[in-house]
Amino acid sequence: MGVQLIILCTHGRGGWRGLLFGSIAQKVLQRGSGPILLIPSRGVEAPPSFNVRQIVVPIDGTPDREPALEQAIALAGLF
Repeated sequence: MGVQLIILCTHGRGGWRGLLFGSIAQKVLQRGSGPILLIPSRGVEAPPSFNVRQIVVPIDGTPDREPALEQAIALAGLF
């Protein structure tokens, strides 16, 4: 069974180190082949609520891009 979703917390501390070496989140985004959800780190505070009102799906009309639209429709149905 493969991974279906990767969820990572970002630190937002790029600076020179992030510029030179890249963050772990950037590396996962570049190399990942599945869905990746990045969540900003906010210390010990509760995360903000996640309420989707609009979903943008930039596709070019070619058939091999349609799975993105299908997934967006499925995700919209959850909200």
